[in-house]
Amino acid sequence: KSVFNILQKLTKAFDLRLCCVQLVDSTFCTDPTKFLSATLLGTTSMIRLELPTINVLSKIDLLQGDLVFQLEYFLECRDLERLAEFVDGPVFLDHDDLDIADDPQYQAARMRTRNSKFWKRHRKLYTVLAEVVDDYGLLNFHTLDISKADSVGAVLAKIDRANGYIFVASTNVQEDLFQCAVSTTEKSSVYETIADIQERLDMQNLKTEK
Repeated sequence: KSVFNILQKLTKAFDLRLCCVQLVDSTFCTDPTKFLSATLLGTTSMIRLELPTINVLSKIDLLQGDLVFQLEYFLECRDLERLAEFVDGPVFLDHDDLDIADDPQYQAARMRTRNSKFWKRHRKLYTVLAEVVDDYGLLNFHTLDISKADSVGAVLAKIDRANGYIFVASTNVQEDLFQCAVSTTEKSSVYETIADIQERLDMQNLKTEK
């Protein structure tokens, strides 16, 4: 409660419009356990701080490797209990493309692991955590590539909307990229950005397979 009380006093004493920005490393998308933990932490922070919150997947330009679902799934944070099946590593869906999936010893060891009491309890724990996040339905993420001005501007526009800055009339203020960034938050632009990132990931995976 101490942080909440400090924020409340700052808001009242200085008439501030505060906004919480939570940065989550985008590489967590490649590890379901880390991503589920991050979503639970993010939801908890939103509830306890009671502030408008923008959740950001940072370092999106460094994201690489196989994702168990499309990037859009991680941004929307819906049906997170589906990630519980992957808490012990990826489940191979296409056995023809992966040599390790054809190894009978590997498959036997994996089956023993997934049938153990510990793994079942482990999966149940993460399933419950995912259901908690889903039940509140507060969470979704925006991508951030710090090397691209339009990506930074789009996040800043989200922040300006969350704290009400864009709704305050301002005069004689020189327009710049960030003050006009609200135009970059159109849905079509967001979907195009997500599609571009997903295409880059797919191309990286194809090169790795070759």
